[in-house]
Amino acid sequence: MECESLCNIIKSLYNTKETIKEKYINKLLTLSQVGLVSKPAHTRIAQYALQTLKDEILLIEGKRIKNKYMKILGVYALVLAVIFIIVMCFSSYNWLDCICLAIVGSVIGTWVSFGARKFVIELEDLSTVEKDKMDPLIRLVYISISTVIFMLFLNIGLIEIKFGELETSMLFEDKESALIIGIICGLIESKIGVNIYKHAISVFESD
Repeated sequence: MECESLCNIIKSLYNTKETIKEKYINKLLTLSQVGLVSKPAHTRIAQYALQTLKDEILLIEGKRIKNKYMKILGVYALVLAVIFIIVMCFSSYNWLDCICLAIVGSVIGTWVSFGARKFVIELEDLSTVEKDKMDPLIRLVYISISTVIFMLFLNIGLIEIKFGELETSMLFEDKESALIIGIICGLIESKIGVNIYKHAISVFESD
């Protein structure tokens, strides 16, 4: 069972060359034969070899996969931030500037959030970096839209949250408040969309 699970992880390793995957699978096949096929079967040796292979894969692939994903996420975040900063430069509306700043804050917060949530990469993370399986760009667009929706909910009083001295009713007028809300939404990006959805459902269920 463990061998089959590890085999599936190896096959779906994120951006790993096929030759390297084949090397891991060959090692897995060898230790499986030692533990199951050979007579007598050397179960303890096979288990030790299996754990050693897991540690090897995690050590070699973990650093590369995490840094690769963070680079891709960071590049997309930077591109989106630059786009919305350029929009601000040509904007003559304060509310639009606030939205742009909130989105900039959300993509920055999302990048920081990934580094914090995935501080330690587990073996299962190697095949699927994020459990929801979103691509980096889609994730950033999703969080950006969720942030704007969250701002709208706060602005009309549909959601009431206290953030210290932050005035949530002025989000489309106060640029600093908009930026801070965006960063917060980015930092809690794994929950913001789901919580907005649940709150919207609860509003209709209460009627």
